[in-house]
Amino acid sequence: MNPVAECINRAPTLVVSQPNYVKKVVFPLELLPWVVVCTALIHALISLLVWCAFHLAVFGTVNPGVLMAPLFFLPLVSMALGIAYVFAAAGVFVRDVGQLTIILVPLLMFLSPVFYSVETIPIAYRPLLEINPLTTVIEQARIAMLKGGPLDWLALLRVTAGGLVFAYAGFAWLQHVREAFADVL
Repeated sequence: MNPVAECINRAPTLVVSQPNYVKKVVFPLELLPWVVVCTALIHALISLLVWCAFHLAVFGTVNPGVLMAPLFFLPLVSMALGIAYVFAAAGVFVRDVGQLTIILVPLLMFLSPVFYSVETIPIAYRPLLEINPLTTVIEQARIAMLKGGPLDWLALLRVTAGGLVFAYAGFAWLQHVREAFADVL
């Protein structure tokens, strides 16, 4: 599963499932999303190893572009961390956020070029698809791992910077609302 999707699914219950960390123990709650993101990253790396083994078994070789895979995890981790911060904080106040993620994750996966390539979309609709930051990461990973072509470094840098800004904004939001967690729980 995509690290972002895994974090979206798990984030709304992060703080709610640990009320003792909020009420009784002085605990840095900003670490809870990191646990989810690191777990998702480990799952993604294991999936990458399985993909490499499959590609090696079927095609007899692995494209050297696979070595670029860690570059694609940086924007994903920053986006996932920002989402986890926002949904963890929102999940305390609105308990139904978890129900929203059940709808949001499949929608996000179908609006990202996971199951299809951007080239299969009519040119008139491609700008709409490129609004999704996952599109850049997925397409660049596809180019590196399957086609071995040149990467769009500027696009990757832009998505990484946007992800880092979003992670910081999510962190700031969590810090802003954390004072009210004990009252709500």
